[in-house]
Amino acid sequence: MNYRGQSGPVEIPSLRSWDPRTGWTITRRWRGTPSTVAVLEAQLRTAGLRTSLEPSEDNAYATLSAQYGAEESQPPTEPLSDTWALVGNDLEKNLWNHPRILAELLRIPDADLDKQQEIALVRAEVDALIRAEQEVTHADGSIYTLTIQHILLVHIANLGLDAQVFRGLISALVRGEEAFTVSQWVLRHTLVIAANSSIKPSLANVGRVYPTDQLRAVEAIPTTIKFDLPAGYWLKRTPSIDQTSADKWTITQEFWHAEQYDPFIYQLAT
Repeated sequence: MNYRGQSGPVEIPSLRSWDPRTGWTITRRWRGTPSTVAVLEAQLRTAGLRTSLEPSEDNAYATLSAQYGAEESQPPTEPLSDTWALVGNDLEKNLWNHPRILAELLRIPDADLDKQQEIALVRAEVDALIRAEQEVTHADGSIYTLTIQHILLVHIANLGLDAQVFRGLISALVRGEEAFTVSQWVLRHTLVIAANSSIKPSLANVGRVYPTDQLRAVEAIPTTIKFDLPAGYWLKRTPSIDQTSADKWTITQEFWHAEQYDPFIYQLAT
């Protein structure tokens, strides 16, 4: 091929490569004199494309390559890749949220305001005990020496709760324990899209919970995934979108699992 007399680089056949995680990559190539190729390379780099330059053995000509995503052949309504993963996550929770404590506290009906107020008093007195305060004054003005026995024999007994459970809580707090670790499942949905894609992160029902069966239906989770979703509820987290190359974006959506949820704090997805 003779390049003499050409006003600019000549495009030669493109290359295509496939990655199962990121989809197609198209490498367009041009060949021309070093000076004309340098002008085109500057334009492509300004456009945000990844380029490479290969001079000929005699430096008379150069081959310029630029990597494009699949927007030249990819429908804008389809992702380059669509993957699901079920991963583990560890959280730290306050000891007052320990399942044994919550199970006791949930025995008190929300409508029983007197007992709910006494639960608040229990927590206040336990916190004061850990701070080594010596006395506590009740609402009627009576003053008591603040001891573990006072909390267990007065308040916990009045509430009809298990004194051994709260004795264990107080002992852990006295030892300096403040939190415990909880393991949970995280369902992660990852989409890789081309720069021309019309796909957007879904903000519907962010901060709400799905029962497992509803999540399967709404999110159209493939039946071919190699794991079973545990029963329970899934909190939809705020999605993220990151530019992973000049022509590709990654949308990540997570759902956090819990066996139960507090209907006052969270609402069911609509």
